[in-house]
Amino acid sequence: MSKPLQALALVFLAAVPMTVHAGPAQDLSKLCDDYWQGSLRASPVLATSIGDDRYGDQLADITPAGAEREEARLRSVLSRARAIDVKALSAADQLTRSALIEELEDELAASSCHMEQWVVDPLGGPQVEFMNIPDYTAFDTAVQGERYVKRCRRMGRYFEDHIANLRLGLKDSRAASRSAVEKTIDQLDHMIAGSADSLALMIPARTPRPKWSAEQRQRFARDLRAAVADSVVPALVRYRDFLKQDVLPVARTPEKAGMAALPGGVECYRKMIRVHTSLEMTPEALHQLGLEQVAKFRQDLAALGSKVLGTSDVSAIENKLRTDPAMQFANAQNRPSGRLECRGLVAVAAWLSRVIVGTVVFHDEVQIGHDDVRLDRAPVGHRYARVVVIHRQAGGLQFELQSGLAFGHTDYRAVGAADPDSPRSHLGSPDVAEPAAPPDEGFAARPDIEGCQRII
Repeated sequence: MSKPLQALALVFLAAVPMTVHAGPAQDLSKLCDDYWQGSLRASPVLATSIGDDRYGDQLADITPAGAEREEARLRSVLSRARAIDVKALSAADQLTRSALIEELEDELAASSCHMEQWVVDPLGGPQVEFMNIPDYTAFDTAVQGERYVKRCRRMGRYFEDHIANLRLGLKDSRAASRSAVEKTIDQLDHMIAGSADSLALMIPARTPRPKWSAEQRQRFARDLRAAVADSVVPALVRYRDFLKQDVLPVARTPEKAGMAALPGGVECYRKMIRVHTSLEMTPEALHQLGLEQVAKFRQDLAALGSKVLGTSDVSAIENKLRTDPAMQFANAQNRPSGRLECRGLVAVAAWLSRVIVGTVVFHDEVQIGHDDVRLDRAPVGHRYARVVVIHRQAGGLQFELQSGLAFGHTDYRAVGAADPDSPRSHLGSPDVAEPAAPPDEGFAARPDIEGCQRII
């Protein structure tokens, strides 16, 4: 179970009425709420993504002092959870207590690795995460717009704190892999090359706000552009230059890209196995499992290649998929375009929501063939699902598949960076990772985009 899903499952369990209404059960219920509210305060962007806009003008405190405060909070909650008399709890409450303790132990274990001091992330770093924020920020009122502008102004300081953390890692001979650094520099080069208006952060300024007055819309657009131009863009430049000048020269080469090459890396790797799998596995056992799964995949690929391509040689199959013109669009104009009705694309989210809170109906409009992909979400009651597609950034399109549910938020992130100018870049191509969708009756189908039907 993913960490976001595990944490939200914990909140869901805590929301179920306790079988005992006083004493240890009541203490546990309050403790779960204290934990969750503290987590939202510590992760303001997470709060925004699940519809809680109390912290819409804030970003996480990633300074060493901020990390120490968060660790102290987690240790305090963990101590209180362990002190609750498990024998006085019902079976359901015992499960909730165990889930809370495991979540806290995992967060503390991950925090102890101090990955913020060396990780440079081309998929989930701040240069990507911040560009996602407009897609799940509510702009119902001008006040929410003002909060968003304040958050954008804080992004410059956030990048400075990120750079400071990476400097601490460099002093301890910890640096990111060369591949990650080069990809991130390339992203930043593309972002910096355009104007401030080209960044996804500016999209809200171009979106109609019929509920706002003309003065509010004008002020929002003006203030947002100033925040992005004066805070974000210079920060992107500083971050790019820091990576080029300070990190890239000492970045880990491919043969040392693994965590084991870092000081304390092996012990951290062991901790992260437990965090991500909940299993007590050794690195060697996990590696062997990976080898076995790769071997099985290659066997399946060989069998499929023999049936479809007339060869079972995996190298030949891979070469054919990469180079055969028949496996590609001839040019960008041949990519799918027009309006589509898409349902199967969010089948995983639909399946989850049916299991947990009942049926959810989707009617999503996706525009394909332009620099961006837009989605109109039709809510059903207080439950909805959505596909978030980040606009052209860092030389590509970045996709997120998400579902939002009444009790919380589950993120099925299938982020695929695809060059929009490449003839192979389209929804449904091998370049874009997409989770397998459970079958769902009533979903229309298209060969290249499952669950979508051309309506124009």
